[in-house]
Amino acid sequence: MASDGGIFAFGDAAYEGSEGGKTLNAPIVGMAADKTGKGYWLVASDGGIFAFGDAPFEGSEGGKTLNAPIVGIAGDVATGTGYWLVGADGGIFAFNCPFEGRRRQDAECPHGGDLRQRRRNRLLARRR
Repeated sequence: MASDGGIFAFGDAAYEGSEGGKTLNAPIVGMAADKTGKGYWLVASDGGIFAFGDAPFEGSEGGKTLNAPIVGIAGDVATGTGYWLVGADGGIFAFNCPFEGRRRQDAECPHGGDLRQRRRNRLLARRR
């Protein structure tokens, strides 16, 4: 896999297509195989998903504002139909697969509210 979306098959891995040579909004940063091994997904740093072979497209974060770029993808091998995207900030995006975590905001700030704004307010209070 190359950052321009090019795919290079080796051994008995099947070539199912690529984004190589096409204009992308963001570089490809990850790849995951589906359960059958006859398809795969590519993910771009902006959350765009490209499905090939029999890997189903279940949605993407492409075109949405993200707090941090996407850095990886993992296929749900239990069901074979969905995938998780992972952000550089630890954010998880689930597409047709279980999500058993909680929003980062809830984990770090159990009383709700914008965590970044709370940190800014504390810093401003210290300066006064």
